[in-house]
Amino acid sequence: MAVTLVPKSTRLQVKYTGPVVNGKQTIVSKTYSKVKAAATEQALYETAQAIATLQTNAIHSINKLVDAEMNEI
Repeated sequence: MAVTLVPKSTRLQVKYTGPVVNGKQTIVSKTYSKVKAAATEQALYETAQAIATLQTNAIHSINKLVDAEMNEI
């Protein structure tokens, strides 16, 4: 049985280092929806870097979140 993956939506998630609370580093997450499914990883990375210049906290990680449906062929 073969399966194909059909993308439903793509989101860009940027996680920033937040303040230290009770001796632990916090992470602040911002998620941007309605990202074009055809956007390349390089384009998403560069977009996240550009957005980060507007933030006061440093980037912790950049994630591409893809929701997809699995269909049997």
